[in-house]
Amino acid sequence: MQVVVRRALLAGGIAAAGTVAGLWWLRKPQPGQAGPGALATSELGRIQRVSPPRTPPAVSFLDAQGRTTALSAWRGRRVVLNFWATWCGPCVREMPSLQALAQQSPGLAVVPVSGDIRGAPAVRRFYDTHHITALPVWLDPNGTAAEAMGVPGLPTTFLLGADGTIRGLVEGGADWMTLRQQVLALLA
Repeated sequence: MQVVVRRALLAGGIAAAGTVAGLWWLRKPQPGQAGPGALATSELGRIQRVSPPRTPPAVSFLDAQGRTTALSAWRGRRVVLNFWATWCGPCVREMPSLQALAQQSPGLAVVPVSGDIRGAPAVRRFYDTHHITALPVWLDPNGTAAEAMGVPGLPTTFLLGADGTIRGLVEGGADWMTLRQQVLALLA
């Protein structure tokens, strides 16, 4: 599965975006998988069920205006919590399908949390360039929420039930419209 792996983001007070990019790389594909950055058909349908469902740590994110919102604010709603970045190839490829999932699944909150250190302006530029209009801007520029959640790499998506528990996760890029029925059934 193609997952961009985080090793030491901000470990030494990273100053330049080029330095940050140098700290991230793609895992070597396993036999039978597509090369770096490809969203292979074999990756689809890889929802890992979490059984029993577990309570996530108390984490929060910043909105586009820099205000903090806790993950617990979505309690009572079914949530697709996606950790991503604008420079992550598999993240870029799955973003249109996340938007479609949000648009075609009333009652499902799609929460894309960007790890971009350049913040909301970088995410807004990305959304404008890729015609993403139905998703909000959420930020985790220091990676603290991703670390607390145990995100192994980008993209990683957690599926939370209305009770706030993690019911499943997907590591790597996915076609969310292909997974839509599975997601809705898991979170029912």
